[in-house]
Amino acid sequence: MEIRKLFLSKRAKAVVDILMLLTLILAAAFSNVHNISGNPWKSTHCIICLIWILLLSVHIAQHWKFIKSLTKKKIMQRNKVIVFLAIGFTLLVISVLLLTIGLNVVVFKLHALFGRLFIFALAIHIIYKFKRLLSLFRKDNVKNQLL
Repeated sequence: MEIRKLFLSKRAKAVVDILMLLTLILAAAFSNVHNISGNPWKSTHCIICLIWILLLSVHIAQHWKFIKSLTKKKIMQRNKVIVFLAIGFTLLVISVLLLTIGLNVVVFKLHALFGRLFIFALAIHIIYKFKRLLSLFRKDNVKNQLL
C-alpha cells in the first residue's frame, strides 16, 4: 500500500485520534496550575503536551483537505462544533504564548481556564464524531477492508 494512502486511511486517522485523546487525558491528569515553582516547561504535563502537539500536527495533515474547504465553501456556518473547537484551541495557544512571556499565577489560571474550555469543545467534537470512529472497528468493516 502506498504510504500516502496509508497515512490518509480511515484506520490511520482513527489511531492518531485515539492517541491524541490518550495524551490529552494524560496531560490533564498531570496538570497542576497551582505549582509554578521550578521549571514548569520540564514538567510531565508539558512533555505530554508536546507529544500531543506532534499528534495534532499529523491530525491536521490528515484532514487538510477538509480544513481548506472550511475557508472556501462557507462550511463554517454548518460546522459550529469545529468553529468552537478552533476558538478554544486558539485561546489555549494564546495562553501558552503568554506563559512563554512570563510565568505567573494569573497566566497559569488563564491557561487552566482556556484548557478547560478547549477540553469542553473537544468533548463535544469527540461525541459528535464518536459513532464514525467506532464504525471503523466493526467486524463487517474489517472484513471489507481486508478484501
